[in-house]
Amino acid sequence: MLFSQAHHFPQREAPRDRHDVNKRRRDLNRLHIQRLDARLTIACVGERLSAAIARADAPTGSKFQKRNHVNQVTLLLVELLARELVDIHEQYIWRFLRAQKIDLSGRKSWCESTDPEFVPKAADIVGLYISPPDNAVVLSVDEKPSIQALERAQGYLKLPNGRAMIGQSHDYKRNGTTTLFAALNVGTGEVAGRHYKRRRRVEFLDFMNRMVKQYQGKEIHVVLDNLSTHKPKRDLWLARHPNVHFHYTPTHTSWLNQIEIWFSILSGKSLKGGSFASVPELIAHIDAFIANYNEDARPFVWTKSVVHQKRMKPCFAV
Repeated sequence: MLFSQAHHFPQREAPRDRHDVNKRRRDLNRLHIQRLDARLTIACVGERLSAAIARADAPTGSKFQKRNHVNQVTLLLVELLARELVDIHEQYIWRFLRAQKIDLSGRKSWCESTDPEFVPKAADIVGLYISPPDNAVVLSVDEKPSIQALERAQGYLKLPNGRAMIGQSHDYKRNGTTTLFAALNVGTGEVAGRHYKRRRRVEFLDFMNRMVKQYQGKEIHVVLDNLSTHKPKRDLWLARHPNVHFHYTPTHTSWLNQIEIWFSILSGKSLKGGSFASVPELIAHIDAFIANYNEDARPFVWTKSVVHQKRMKPCFAV
């Protein structure tokens, strides 16, 4: 009692509800960001970044050695800034960098086509999509290899409140794979598929023979990528079928093949999260999806008439 009378410290008023607590937190964060914004500038960040790059070598056994060089520099920079500013936590430095739209660890990748015949090849395929030849069939053909028949662990989890949660565990069992050869009819949107164990020239020709038989007596234009299975040095099969014409996409430009769109639909609506006890069960599942898809199949509408080949600007950083 004597201590409390002699040393009386004023206490803050307790927040009335959660809304007041959140409001005080936001005000405190805003205050810290304003203080940090006043003490840091973009030039300052650049100077500290250069200094961090010079000292990017981490001690032996440190956590930075398990990361790439860009992440090492970013983490070291934030730690150096926090150490320099003393009274500002690292989290506020991260918030300042995000507020200034400075993404030091952001890394992007791309796939650039260097095909010297990009323009004529792309124009040829786009022309088939927009204005297909009369009395002809345009097929987009490709393979989806090694589709796994994953059997996922299922069951229920009893919670402390007495309720039960039904779902799947992260554990699974591999029961084999199948390779799907598929052909999309660009004019109707219907899909034809067949399963094989491997993806070789033999399986590809067997599938093409079935397509030729299905569209017997018609001129067939086939859009393919540059896989060696599709494009041998001497294509004797193509010479024996004068009514079949192969159109190859430019290198690293398989997105021009419309069958890739359908493969993404198959993965998202049929395969993702599925559980299959065997490969035959997986095959039956995919075949059922194809049959249901063809009942209401509609062609994809290709609206872009011109496809440009854009080169990435070379830019090298330390």
